Amino acid sequence: MKNIIVLTISTLVLIGCGGGDNGGSTSPTQPNNTSGQYSIDELDIEFSITNTSSRDTEVIAYARVQESPYPIELDETDKLSIVVDGLRYQLEPDYFEEGTLRSYSVNIPLNGNEYIVEWHRNQELVSSLTTTELSLPFELTQSFDGDLIDLSWSPQPYHSYYHGIEFLECENSSLRSTIGGFVPDLSKDEQYITTGHYQTSLSGQWNESLSSLMSDYDTCKVEIVIASNSDTAPFQTNMFMSLRLVTERTAIIDLW
Repeated sequence: MKNIIVLTISTLVLIGCGGGDNGGSTSPTQPNNTSGQYSIDELDIEFSITNTSSRDTEVIAYARVQESPYPIELDETDKLSIVVDGLRYQLEPDYFEEGTLRSYSVNIPLNGNEYIVEWHRNQELVSSLTTTELSLPFELTQSFDGDLIDLSWSPQPYHSYYHGIEFLECENSSLRSTIGGFVPDLSKDEQYITTGHYQTSLSGQWNESLSSLMSDYDTCKVEIVIASNSDTAPFQTNMFMSLRLVTERTAIIDLW
């Protein structure tokens, strides 16, 4: 692939969740361009097959102009799909509340033997990538003692684990506010977790105490994303597209 910009799903969600407002998710500024304005050599298609629960596996894809962080809309000439054991599932657009594009996605069966992601233009295959292995699932156990948040799970063999975004969100009768979000510094390898255990705290991560939050808000919650990928099914890429295989769990801790 020409130039790969890796933005995890979780990071894009964080970008889309503005703090200190009364509304839902809003999108970052996006270009008005559509895919038909570009040749196939000018576009990068990023696929992710993500297991989000014991029941759900979602395929998410973004079409980007090279070196741009923002997804663009697909024209009718461009179609993204996944073939699971011979059955084709077409990805459909998913939008933010105000109508701008979030991604393309579709839910698929969890127990397939072969997964092929494809990009077609004018009904002709541009490129495809194939995997016969997905990242294995895991389940989180969580606890909160008034300051310390503790997450644990049973690691699968030959899998790497890492944490994505974590943020503190609070509400009262007039305000919904994301007090603070944390995205690990990938350049410092802050995201990797070498054991099946992760801890964070209100005081350490957000410089907050439970008592001060309770005095200002009606409810508060912390959300933390823990993800994994298989060491035997690595990230794939070619000249036109990439494929990432992920298991992702989100811990939601209601503080009171």
